[in-house]
Amino acid sequence: MSHEERALKVSGDRTIDGTGATVRLRGLGLGGWMTMENFITGHPATETQTRAALHRVELEKLLTGDTRPPA
Repeated sequence: MSHEERALKVSGDRTIDGTGATVRLRGLGLGGWMTMENFITGHPATETQTRAALHRVELEKLLTGDTRPPA
């Protein structure tokens, strides 16, 4: 089987290989299974909270003249 025959593409609502045969993709999406939850780490949980936390840190750095990069 050539590389072109193994390549997958979309045709309408189907995924097909290079020969036109329908390919069914099956698997398991683990997502962020190794990512610790926010309630455990204490990190902000939403984009708004994350932005606010970053703004507080950057403002403190500006006010104190701290130019060191983050650790």
